[in-house]
Amino acid sequence: MHRLGASLFIHNGLKYDYCLKESIESVLELCDEVVVLEAESDDGTLDFLHKMSVDNPKLKVFDHGIWECAPHFSRLAILANQARELLTSEWHFMIQADEVLHESSFPIIRRAIREDEGFDTFRCSRINLFRDFNHYVRFDSDRKPCNDVIVRLARQNIEAYGDAESLMPSNVSDKHVSNILLFHYGMVRKKDCLLEKSIAMQSWFFEDRGVDPQLVEMKAKYGEVRPEEILPNSELAELEWAHPKFTSRWVKERETGSLE
Repeated sequence: MHRLGASLFIHNGLKYDYCLKESIESVLELCDEVVVLEAESDDGTLDFLHKMSVDNPKLKVFDHGIWECAPHFSRLAILANQARELLTSEWHFMIQADEVLHESSFPIIRRAIREDEGFDTFRCSRINLFRDFNHYVRFDSDRKPCNDVIVRLARQNIEAYGDAESLMPSNVSDKHVSNILLFHYGMVRKKDCLLEKSIAMQSWFFEDRGVDPQLVEMKAKYGEVRPEEILPNSELAELEWAHPKFTSRWVKERETGSLE
Protein backbone atom coordinates (compact mmCIF):
# COMPACT_ATOMS: atom_id res chain seq x y z
CA MET A 1 0.00 0.00 0.00
CA HIS A 2 1.34 3.42 -0.97
CA ARG A 3 2.16 5.78 1.88
CA LEU A 4 0.86 9.35 1.64
CA GLY A 5 2.38 12.39 3.29
CA ALA A 6 1.43 16.06 3.43
CA SER A 7 3.54 19.15 3.92
CA LEU A 8 3.22 22.86 4.46
CA PHE A 9 5.35 25.78 5.58
CA ILE A 10 4.28 28.72 7.70
CA HIS A 11 5.47 32.17 8.76
CA ASN A 12 3.49 34.06 11.44
CA GLY A 13 0.40 31.92 11.22
CA LEU A 14 -1.20 33.37 14.37
CA LYS A 15 -0.51 37.03 13.64
CA TYR A 16 -2.13 36.84 10.21
CA ASP A 17 -5.09 34.66 11.21
CA TYR A 18 -4.31 31.57 9.15
CA CYS A 19 -6.58 28.56 9.61
CA LEU A 20 -3.37 26.72 10.48
CA LYS A 21 -4.76 24.20 12.97
CA GLU A 22 -7.64 23.34 10.67
CA SER A 23 -5.36 22.97 7.67
CA ILE A 24 -3.10 20.55 9.52
CA GLU A 25 -6.01 18.58 10.97
CA SER A 26 -7.51 18.06 7.53
CA VAL A 27 -4.39 16.32 6.20
CA LEU A 28 -3.62 14.54 9.49
CA GLU A 29 -6.85 12.59 9.18
CA LEU A 30 -5.95 11.51 5.65
CA CYS A 31 -2.20 11.05 5.62
CA ASP A 32 0.36 8.69 7.12
CA GLU A 33 2.67 11.57 7.98
CA VAL A 34 2.49 15.38 8.00
CA VAL A 35 5.44 17.75 8.16
CA VAL A 36 5.31 21.46 8.91
CA LEU A 37 8.29 23.70 8.22
CA GLU A 38 8.17 26.80 10.41
CA ALA A 39 10.00 29.81 8.97
CA GLU A 40 11.15 32.33 11.59
CA SER A 41 7.78 33.30 13.05
CA ASP A 42 7.83 35.86 15.85
CA ASP A 43 4.20 35.48 16.99
CA GLY A 44 4.16 32.18 18.90
CA THR A 45 3.45 30.00 15.88
CA LEU A 46 6.31 27.61 16.65
CA ASP A 47 5.11 26.99 20.22
CA PHE A 48 1.58 26.49 18.90
CA LEU A 49 2.83 23.84 16.46
CA HIS A 50 4.91 22.04 19.09
CA LYS A 51 1.88 21.83 21.40
CA MET A 52 -0.21 20.48 18.55
CA SER A 53 2.39 17.81 17.75
CA VAL A 54 2.30 16.45 21.33
CA ASP A 55 -1.12 14.92 20.70
CA ASN A 56 -0.46 14.00 17.06
CA PRO A 57 2.42 11.54 16.56
CA LYS A 58 2.01 11.72 12.77
CA LEU A 59 2.80 15.46 12.89
CA LYS A 60 6.46 16.46 12.68
CA VAL A 61 7.46 20.10 13.17
CA PHE A 62 10.74 21.50 11.86
CA ASP A 63 11.97 25.00 12.66
CA HIS A 64 14.88 25.51 10.26
CA GLY A 65 12.96 27.44 7.59
CA ILE A 66 14.51 30.78 6.60
CA TRP A 67 11.77 33.23 5.67
CA GLU A 68 13.94 35.58 3.63
CA CYS A 69 15.71 32.74 1.83
CA ALA A 70 15.13 34.42 -1.54
CA PRO A 71 13.72 37.67 -2.94
CA HIS A 72 10.19 38.05 -4.22
CA PHE A 73 7.80 35.12 -4.46
CA SER A 74 10.54 32.60 -5.31
CA ARG A 75 10.96 31.98 -1.58
CA LEU A 76 7.57 30.26 -1.49
CA ALA A 77 8.57 27.42 -3.82
CA ILE A 78 11.89 27.05 -2.01
CA LEU A 79 10.18 26.64 1.36
CA ALA A 80 7.48 24.38 -0.07
CA ASN A 81 10.12 22.08 -1.55
CA GLN A 82 12.16 22.08 1.64
CA ALA A 83 9.05 20.93 3.50
CA ARG A 84 8.25 18.29 0.86
CA GLU A 85 11.77 16.87 1.05
CA LEU A 86 11.26 16.11 4.75
CA LEU A 87 8.65 13.48 3.89
CA THR A 88 9.44 9.76 3.68
CA SER A 89 6.24 8.77 1.85
CA GLU A 90 5.91 7.76 -1.80
CA TRP A 91 3.06 10.21 -2.44
CA HIS A 92 2.61 13.78 -1.34
CA PHE A 93 -0.19 16.30 -0.87
CA MET A 94 0.97 19.91 -0.71
CA ILE A 95 -1.29 22.23 1.27
CA GLN A 96 -0.96 25.87 2.29
CA ALA A 97 -1.76 27.16 5.76
CA ASP A 98 -4.86 29.07 4.62
CA GLU A 99 -6.36 26.02 2.89
CA VAL A 100 -8.35 23.07 4.23
CA LEU A 101 -8.92 19.78 2.44
CA HIS A 102 -12.54 18.63 2.40
CA GLU A 103 -13.11 15.25 4.00
CA SER A 104 -15.18 14.06 1.03
CA SER A 105 -11.89 14.05 -0.90
CA PHE A 106 -10.19 11.48 1.31
CA PRO A 107 -11.43 8.26 -0.36
CA ILE A 108 -10.92 9.85 -3.78
CA ILE A 109 -7.28 10.65 -3.01
CA ARG A 110 -6.59 7.23 -1.52
CA ARG A 111 -8.14 5.54 -4.52
CA ALA A 112 -6.19 7.76 -6.91
CA ILE A 113 -2.80 6.75 -5.52
CA ARG A 114 -3.85 3.11 -5.11
CA GLU A 115 -5.02 2.90 -8.73
CA ASP A 116 -2.60 5.49 -10.12
CA GLU A 117 -2.71 4.02 -13.64
CA GLY A 118 0.77 5.37 -14.29
CA PHE A 119 0.00 9.00 -13.45
CA ASP A 120 2.52 11.05 -11.47
CA THR A 121 0.35 14.06 -10.61
CA PHE A 122 -3.34 14.78 -10.05
CA ARG A 123 -5.18 18.08 -10.34
CA CYS A 124 -7.75 19.22 -7.78
CA SER A 125 -10.31 22.01 -7.48
CA ARG A 126 -9.68 24.94 -5.15
CA ILE A 127 -12.67 26.87 -3.84
CA ASN A 128 -11.45 30.45 -3.44
CA LEU A 129 -13.79 31.95 -0.84
CA PHE A 130 -14.29 35.68 -1.19
CA ARG A 131 -16.22 38.47 0.60
CA ASP A 132 -17.76 36.06 3.12
CA PHE A 133 -18.08 32.37 3.90
CA ASN A 134 -21.00 31.86 1.53
CA HIS A 135 -19.41 33.03 -1.72
CA TYR A 136 -16.47 32.04 -3.86
CA VAL A 137 -14.82 33.36 -7.01
CA ARG A 138 -16.58 31.87 -10.03
CA PHE A 139 -14.61 29.30 -11.95
CA ASP A 140 -15.37 31.16 -15.19
CA SER A 141 -14.32 34.56 -13.85
CA ASP A 142 -11.80 36.50 -15.92
CA ARG A 143 -10.64 38.35 -12.79
CA LYS A 144 -9.95 35.55 -10.34
CA PRO A 145 -7.05 36.45 -8.03
CA CYS A 146 -5.66 32.89 -7.98
CA ASN A 147 -6.13 29.63 -9.82
CA ASP A 148 -8.89 27.20 -8.98
CA VAL A 149 -7.51 24.12 -10.75
CA ILE A 150 -4.10 23.17 -9.40
CA VAL A 151 -1.79 20.17 -8.95
CA ARG A 152 -1.44 19.27 -5.28
CA LEU A 153 -1.34 15.44 -5.25
CA ALA A 154 1.80 13.91 -6.69
CA ARG A 155 4.61 11.46 -6.28
CA GLN A 156 6.97 12.72 -3.62
CA ASN A 157 9.72 13.83 -6.01
CA ILE A 158 7.45 16.28 -7.91
CA GLU A 159 8.45 19.86 -7.05
CA ALA A 160 6.52 23.03 -6.37
CA TYR A 161 7.33 25.91 -8.72
CA GLY A 162 6.64 29.62 -9.17
CA ASP A 163 4.86 30.95 -6.09
CA ALA A 164 4.11 27.38 -4.87
CA GLU A 165 0.47 27.61 -5.89
CA SER A 166 0.89 24.28 -7.66
CA LEU A 167 3.16 21.29 -8.06
CA MET A 168 4.78 20.80 -11.45
CA PRO A 169 2.32 19.04 -13.79
CA SER A 170 4.00 15.83 -14.95
CA ASN A 171 2.06 13.03 -16.60
CA VAL A 172 -0.96 14.68 -15.01
CA SER A 173 -4.44 13.25 -14.50
CA ASP A 174 -7.67 15.27 -14.50
CA LYS A 175 -9.72 12.20 -13.59
CA HIS A 176 -10.58 13.31 -10.04
CA VAL A 177 -10.26 17.09 -10.40
CA SER A 178 -13.88 17.90 -9.49
CA ASN A 179 -13.93 15.55 -6.50
CA ILE A 180 -10.74 16.62 -4.72
CA LEU A 181 -11.83 19.84 -3.04
CA LEU A 182 -9.50 22.29 -1.37
CA PHE A 183 -11.12 25.24 0.41
CA HIS A 184 -9.06 28.45 0.33
CA TYR A 185 -9.78 30.80 3.27
CA GLY A 186 -7.07 33.35 2.54
CA MET A 187 -9.47 36.17 1.64
CA VAL A 188 -11.98 35.58 4.44
CA ARG A 189 -9.72 35.79 7.47
CA LYS A 190 -10.32 38.57 10.02
CA LYS A 191 -10.43 41.80 8.01
CA ASP A 192 -7.75 43.67 9.94
CA CYS A 193 -5.44 40.66 9.63
CA LEU A 194 -6.30 40.38 5.95
CA LEU A 195 -5.22 43.95 5.39
CA GLU A 196 -1.91 43.58 7.22
CA LYS A 197 -1.22 40.21 5.56
CA SER A 198 -1.95 41.64 2.10
CA ILE A 199 0.31 44.64 2.64
CA ALA A 200 3.12 42.54 4.10
CA MET A 201 2.88 40.04 1.25
CA GLN A 202 2.90 42.67 -1.47
CA SER A 203 5.85 44.48 0.10
CA TRP A 204 8.06 41.52 -0.79
CA PHE A 205 5.98 39.78 -3.46
CA PHE A 206 6.08 42.81 -5.77
CA GLU A 207 9.11 44.49 -4.26
CA ASP A 208 9.97 46.36 -7.45
CA ARG A 209 6.46 47.83 -7.78
CA GLY A 210 5.56 48.30 -4.12
CA VAL A 211 2.24 47.82 -2.40
CA ASP A 212 -0.99 48.16 -4.38
CA PRO A 213 -2.19 51.77 -3.87
CA GLN A 214 -5.73 50.45 -3.44
CA LEU A 215 -4.66 48.61 -0.28
CA VAL A 216 -2.90 51.71 1.05
CA GLU A 217 -6.09 53.71 0.48
CA MET A 218 -8.22 51.07 2.23
CA LYS A 219 -5.92 51.16 5.24
CA ALA A 220 -6.20 54.95 5.46
CA LYS A 221 -9.98 55.07 4.90
CA TYR A 222 -11.27 51.94 6.64
CA GLY A 223 -8.46 50.20 8.52
CA GLU A 224 -9.50 46.95 6.86
CA VAL A 225 -9.87 45.33 3.46
CA ARG A 226 -13.11 45.94 1.62
CA PRO A 227 -13.42 42.89 -0.69
CA GLU A 228 -16.18 44.47 -2.77
CA GLU A 229 -13.71 47.13 -3.90
CA ILE A 230 -11.29 44.45 -5.11
CA LEU A 231 -13.71 42.17 -6.92
CA PRO A 232 -17.35 42.98 -7.76
CA ASN A 233 -20.13 40.67 -6.63
CA SER A 234 -20.81 39.76 -10.26
CA GLU A 235 -17.58 37.72 -10.22
CA LEU A 236 -18.80 35.62 -7.27
CA ALA A 237 -21.08 32.62 -6.92
CA GLU A 238 -22.95 31.25 -3.92
CA LEU A 239 -21.17 28.39 -2.22
CA GLU A 240 -22.67 25.07 -3.28
CA TRP A 241 -20.67 22.81 -0.96
CA ALA A 242 -20.65 22.43 2.82
CA HIS A 243 -17.51 23.70 4.49
CA PRO A 244 -15.03 21.05 5.63
CA LYS A 245 -15.87 19.70 9.08
CA PHE A 246 -12.51 20.96 10.33
CA THR A 247 -13.42 24.63 9.89
CA SER A 248 -16.83 24.76 11.61
CA ARG A 249 -15.46 26.46 14.74
CA TRP A 250 -13.03 28.71 12.82
CA VAL A 251 -15.79 29.92 10.49
CA LYS A 252 -18.28 30.51 13.32
CA GLU A 253 -15.77 32.59 15.25
CA ARG A 254 -15.30 34.88 12.26
CA GLU A 255 -18.96 35.07 11.31
CA THR A 256 -20.22 35.94 14.80
CA GLY A 257 -17.13 37.15 16.65
CA SER A 258 -17.70 34.50 19.33
CA LEU A 259 -18.72 30.90 19.95
CA GLU A 260 -21.85 31.66 21.97
